[in-house]
Amino acid sequence: SIYLMGGRNSSGTYLSDVWGSTDLGNSWTRLTASASFGARSHFAVCGWANGFVWLMGGASADYSGLPRYQLASVYRTTNMAAWTASNSLTVSGTTYYTAFNDCAISGNTIYIVGGCYGNTAATQGCYYDSSMFVGTTTLAGAVSWTRRANVLGSYLTNGFIWVITMFIGSTMLAIDGEIIDSWSWQYTIRSSSNFLTSYTTTSPPWAGAISYEFGAVIGGNALIIGGSNAWMSADAGASFSQLPNIGTAPGGISRNNGCNGAATATSMFFVTGTSVWRAQPVTPCA
Repeated sequence: SIYLMGGRNSSGTYLSDVWGSTDLGNSWTRLTASASFGARSHFAVCGWANGFVWLMGGASADYSGLPRYQLASVYRTTNMAAWTASNSLTVSGTTYYTAFNDCAISGNTIYIVGGCYGNTAATQGCYYDSSMFVGTTTLAGAVSWTRRANVLGSYLTNGFIWVITMFIGSTMLAIDGEIIDSWSWQYTIRSSSNFLTSYTTTSPPWAGAISYEFGAVIGGNALIIGGSNAWMSADAGASFSQLPNIGTAPGGISRNNGCNGAATATSMFFVTGTSVWRAQPVTPCA
């Protein structure tokens, strides 16, 4: 099954519905019109840890206006329709509001990396964050959160946004856009065998800025989609090759900004606007 939840519509309204598809995205059923996690977008969602899918953080209120609200709440589900609140993100007892981040799960441990951090729920903008949250779930579904303080650098100006995190075996891969100053961006691939307390860095092969939207591991290969480009790594992020034809597929994909997706062992699905796309089979470039 593939699931799509939350986000914003073309009018900028934040949504809290959940949809599911069991036929490769050809038809969709609304599982709930108003999930208890509330209207939000730009949240991190991943599964499964202790049998749950987890949804964390995000943004709400009018995106085009100020203030924008970052969220700290965490929810879990076993059926995608009924959601239960878990322990909110905190740092030393202080609530931590974050959006535009990503997460990955190894065993029953959840890792949240980067994003946009606000000192309070309502903030005119935010700091770009480069810290990592580590949460270990219990059988009851609660999460005990800690933060490895600034494991990737300063979170004031040199922070990471649009992060993609994934595990390839025992290697954690983080692909990010880094804010150097108000107008400069730098993109970096980081890989680590000890969850980014130390890591190696690789410069990506793509030139200029692309908006990272979705990443997945398929058959041991790391796949990312950004803009109208798709890239694959068969060596845990040490090198990437561009996949052909994503910009010239039947019907054309001129821009995937705002898309999200899911992956099986052999296929990747992604949703952009009102379109659903499937890449199958997925094989590395020669």
